[in-house]
Amino acid sequence: MRKFIPIILIFLFGLIICPSVSAQRYTGAHPDSGKSILYKMTVGSLERRFLIHLPKNYNSKKSWPLLLVFHGQGGTGRISEKAGFSDIADREGFIVVYPNGINKTWLVPGNPGYHPDEITFVEKLIDALISDYNIDKSRVYATGHSVGGFFSIWLATQHADIFAAVASVSGGMYEGHKMAFAPTEPVSILLMNGTKDTVVPFHKSSGSKDWIMDSFDVLGLWIKHNGCNAQGTIEKLPNIAKDDVTIVLKATFSGGKRGTEVVFYAISGGKHRLPTQNKEIISYKPGHCRDIDAAEEIWKFFSHHQKVPGTK
Repeated sequence: MRKFIPIILIFLFGLIICPSVSAQRYTGAHPDSGKSILYKMTVGSLERRFLIHLPKNYNSKKSWPLLLVFHGQGGTGRISEKAGFSDIADREGFIVVYPNGINKTWLVPGNPGYHPDEITFVEKLIDALISDYNIDKSRVYATGHSVGGFFSIWLATQHADIFAAVASVSGGMYEGHKMAFAPTEPVSILLMNGTKDTVVPFHKSSGSKDWIMDSFDVLGLWIKHNGCNAQGTIEKLPNIAKDDVTIVLKATFSGGKRGTEVVFYAISGGKHRLPTQNKEIISYKPGHCRDIDAAEEIWKFFSHHQKVPGTK
C-alpha cells in the first residue's frame, strides 16, 4: 500500500470518501505530472495532509530534487503554493511538496504549543517520498514564510544530514535555540528579512518579542557554523518597483565547508510580506517588495547546492 493516500473529495450523502491508491511504479510519464494532488498520512495519532506537485516532465527514469514549502501562520499548503514554486518546478524540473501544519502553524521548541510530531511528520514524509518517487537525496531543500521560515531553519539544525540548503523569508530563530545550536553538518542557508517587519523584528526587540533573535545574530551563527568567509560581497539589486518603497541589498558569504554559503537579503522598508512579482498575491501597498520574486531567488539559490559527503 502506498504510504500516503490522495484525498479525492466526493460528497455523497454528506460523506467524504478517501480511496486508497496502490503503489504503482511508472517507467515513463507519470499521470499526475504537472498537477498538485492532496494526500494524507497518519503520524502518531494525527492525520497530516500535504500537496505533492510533480513537474510536467516527471518520470521515474531520472532522479529529481525535492523541495518542501512550509506555509506561514494561519496558512495551508494551497496558500503557500501561490508563491509560484509549482510553476518553477514545471520549468526547472523538481518535485515540490506543500505540507499543512498542526492548527495551521508550525510548532517548534520556543513556540507555545510545541508538538514533537512536527519533526517526526517531516521525517516520515521524506521517507515516503523517497520510497514512492525517484528523489535525489543529495538535493533535498526546505523553505517557508514567517513561522514556516522558523520551521525550515529548525529542520536544518535538527537534520543537517538531510537538507542541502534551506531558505527563510520573514522568519528566523528563537533565542532559546542559540544555546542548543549544534547542526551535525554544514547547510547552505538563505535568509530574507524586511527592516520594517513588526511581526518578526529585523533587530532584536527589548519588548514583547525579545525571544526572537536579531537577524544579524542568525546570520552570524550560520556563517560561523558553515565556516564561510566573514567578509561577504554586498550588492544593491535593481529598484524595479519604486512605488513599493523598498530597496533590496543582497550579501553573499561564500567559501563554506563542503561548498556551502550563506546569503542574506535585507529588504530596506520591507514588511512581513513575501517579496513577489506574482499579481495574484501582490498587495501594491508600501512595504510589500516587488523588486524581487522570493520563489525565483530561492530556487536559483537551491539549484547551486547539493549535499556533499565529508567529515567536516
